[in-house]
Amino acid sequence: TLRLFRLANIELESKVEARTKSIRNLLDFSGEGFLSFGPDLIINAEPSRECAEIFGRNIAGGNIADLLFTGEEKRADFTDAIGLVFGGVSMPDVVFEMLESKTAVEDKIIGMSFRLVDEKTIMCQLRDITENEELQRSLEEENSRREMILRVVTAKRYYIALREEADFLFASLTSCTDEGNYCAEEEENESIIRALHTFKANAAFLKMNSTVEYAHKLESGLTDFGILSDASPLGPQIKSFKSAFQEEIALIEDILGDNWQGRSDIVEVPLEELRSARSYVKSSYPDDDKLIRIIDSFSFMPLDTLFSRLSEMTKHLAMSNGKRVDFEVETEEIYITPSLYSKLADAINHIIRNMISHGIEFPGHREKAGKPLAGKITVKAETIDDKITVSLSDDGAGISVKKIRAKALDLGRIEKGAKVSAAELIKMIFEPGFSTSDTVTAVSGRGYGLSAVKEDIYGIGGSIKVTSAKGRGTTFTVSVPDERKVF
Repeated sequence: TLRLFRLANIELESKVEARTKSIRNLLDFSGEGFLSFGPDLIINAEPSRECAEIFGRNIAGGNIADLLFTGEEKRADFTDAIGLVFGGVSMPDVVFEMLESKTAVEDKIIGMSFRLVDEKTIMCQLRDITENEELQRSLEEENSRREMILRVVTAKRYYIALREEADFLFASLTSCTDEGNYCAEEEENESIIRALHTFKANAAFLKMNSTVEYAHKLESGLTDFGILSDASPLGPQIKSFKSAFQEEIALIEDILGDNWQGRSDIVEVPLEELRSARSYVKSSYPDDDKLIRIIDSFSFMPLDTLFSRLSEMTKHLAMSNGKRVDFEVETEEIYITPSLYSKLADAINHIIRNMISHGIEFPGHREKAGKPLAGKITVKAETIDDKITVSLSDDGAGISVKKIRAKALDLGRIEKGAKVSAAELIKMIFEPGFSTSDTVTAVSGRGYGLSAVKEDIYGIGGSIKVTSAKGRGTTFTVSVPDERKVF
């Protein structure tokens, strides 16, 4: 009987060994790496052959955290997470779902997943996804270029205005740079930051993503320069920002052609000559409205060309912020000069960004407040006396006077215990560097947007005011001169 048991045991061991060998061959030739480790994070013997290909050495006996991560913080996070699994504190699948799904190993990108085998063993599956990642990155870059070209073509006037804006911004940066060192005075630096903030917003609308990225980095550098004595040199950042913009411009012109935005049959007429011609027609032929409209068509542009693209821009910004926004426009037939159009467009863009970023709530918050899931922004434009008035209203949370007061105290704008009215506090949102946002993003957070709006509007003889009701929304009202009344 003992002999039969021994023979049966030998046969069973042989079958197990054959099955183990078969499984190992399967793992070795699967093209993926398999390894296991215990609570001490030490990799068990005999990881699959692909592991040696991935890491270039035998990894048995090494620490899994040290193998997968180079940064101390990531290693610590991984170690803590695995401790929760082996300690029975958290559900393994929940922990594994939160772990990094890929990591860098020298010049490779490695995808990884984990599975609990038993109470003392975790299996890790590894695969080289470098080619897939490169292909995905190439596809994303191609889609990004396609979106940029499409936006530029459909917003041609906006693109041309951005080119002009870039010339001014680069000239300002150059004038404040000496032998590669940025050395602007405080007022010059604040002016450049405001101009850069506006430029960044306009570049984002045109989906010039690389330009936006480097503009955001430069904005951080310029802000540090204004408040820190040991800020990093800005010469390299300025150079990188210019290069990013020029590369995207070169790409646009390479695809669309150098002269796609221009026409060869245009005749330029000095503005003063148009003013004289219009004045003559109004005085000599006051009843000939058709002739006056023809002259106006040479020197004025319809304001609704601005509003026609605001709907798409608003939808794009809302989605980027995880929100939903409906957009409505009510407007008369209003005409303005290109220079006024540019300033007004910048102001409206900033205000809408501010509404989406700070005013409109997230869908879940709106639902709890008994509001429709989608927020609403309404723009109304009309001529009143000698002014063009544009009102922008949202149905969001309203401006938090409490937050403004706290920020004003923190910045030393008001003294503790000082009696300041809600209206006076709300006016502070137009001051340079004032923002109640807790985070700085490519969209908002530095407090220069509304300051730039006020400066631009006042610079063209206009005015701006804001009213707000908690829980019901905010309205910005911008008034600028009706140039046709004085032209």
